Amino acid sequence: MDKRGFEIPQSMLRQLNEFSDGGFVLFTFDDNGNPNVHSKFDTNKDAMALQMFISNYAEAIEEISVRSTLNSISSEDPNDITDDFFDLDDENEDDLF
Repeated sequence: MDKRGFEIPQSMLRQLNEFSDGGFVLFTFDDNGNPNVHSKFDTNKDAMALQMFISNYAEAIEEISVRSTLNSISSEDPNDITDDFFDLDDENEDDLF
């Protein structure tokens, strides 16, 4: 491998464009972990449609991630002592302060 690292061959991107109907957007990472975007659109309308789809897809993934995080926080973990802390009665709360 040369010093530039791996790059997606232009011939592959041309083939991907041939198999798409209107264009494509391809997200990848380079050897250093930096994101790369390869895109080709047949028309401005196709570009706008893919842009909207990508935006909606990103929002959906974010919502799934937030739900997953909330589920993991609210799961009943027997080792989690926060439930015991918040269930203290008034007498014990005064002892804490």
